Amino acid sequence: MTIKIQKDNTYSKNQVKKAGIKLIDNMDDQEALNALSYWRNKHEVPLQTCFELIEKYSKEIDKNALVAKRLKRTPSIISKLRRFNDKGMKLITMQDIGGCRVVLSNTKKVDKLVRILLKNEFFVLRNNYIKKPKEDGYRSVHLVGKFKDKESTQYPIELQVRTKVQHSWATAIEIVDLFTNQSIKTNAGDKNWAEFFKHVSSHFEILETNPHINTGKAMSISQRFSQDIRKNRNDEFLFFRDRLWRLTKKLDVLKKFDLFRRSLHETTQYLEDHSTTGFVLIIIKSVGTDTFEMQSEFYKENQFAEASAKYLETEKISLINDYYVSALVSTNAIGGIKEAYPNYFADSTSFLQLLAIIDYAYKIENPGYSRAWQYLKYKFLNDL
Repeated sequence: MTIKIQKDNTYSKNQVKKAGIKLIDNMDDQEALNALSYWRNKHEVPLQTCFELIEKYSKEIDKNALVAKRLKRTPSIISKLRRFNDKGMKLITMQDIGGCRVVLSNTKKVDKLVRILLKNEFFVLRNNYIKKPKEDGYRSVHLVGKFKDKESTQYPIELQVRTKVQHSWATAIEIVDLFTNQSIKTNAGDKNWAEFFKHVSSHFEILETNPHINTGKAMSISQRFSQDIRKNRNDEFLFFRDRLWRLTKKLDVLKKFDLFRRSLHETTQYLEDHSTTGFVLIIIKSVGTDTFEMQSEFYKENQFAEASAKYLETEKISLINDYYVSALVSTNAIGGIKEAYPNYFADSTSFLQLLAIIDYAYKIENPGYSRAWQYLKYKFLNDL
């Protein structure tokens, strides 16, 4: 199967389709990777249109809404093609190459935004993983809409809508995957970590209904959570609760997340300070045992082609180096780059704060448990 590039550096849909098929068996095929990059870039304008629409409606519902967009990473695209090859997944029909994400304060606001978007027929519902969570505990609402490029050709853009609690859970999994070179989120990771996150999700589901969850009042949240779990007390829940506590100790969760945070050395500061709209190429690579380095490069909006070319260049490295990750993110993420993409900065603070609340409630009912867990309370409850 040969994929020939055209003189104007474009590819036909048939060539893109062939490239996707080829990459399933040979991810090193350079021409196929170029075709994939071309097809991904075709989603940039539709993605921006989607982003602007979502920004408008999200801010009307929640002034603290976090809105971000991304083009799917090449390794993730190839991995998905491989996982769903037997189900007929094709590069040309993949619906989440371009994606937006909205993080809202609570599930009521999530439901309201979804209702508005569906009512106005901007999107169609793909999956509601809040009403029916995935087996691994993942919770979010997925929608798909079609938006036009400069030539009025429509491309599908996926929208994920979730709460802050759900976002902290999803971020924590991505941090573990990133810094341990596994893929828990695609069911290809350590079973203990997978079980840990599944039980955390069941506890976070209860926290979602806590009226104090967004107040920052740790003791009020913990006390109400203790009351709520008593209502949910049954043999199955008690088992899950005990397993969560034991897995947290077995995996040394606190130490691991702290290690991830300390292992990442950020070499540039403008990620926080740069106010010009554009793109940031983030590169995370291993520079020694348990040590990672973050590098970043800024590109203005009119430099997207240049940014995309450099992005593909770094992604080709990531395909053959398990400890090398690159991502091209937008600087106009509402709430800031670090807020929108905490996984790339090993920032698990929100997740550990919620875990501390769960643990403190456990301590109230089990005063004789390990003193080592006191660290959670003093480190994270006091920070809320």
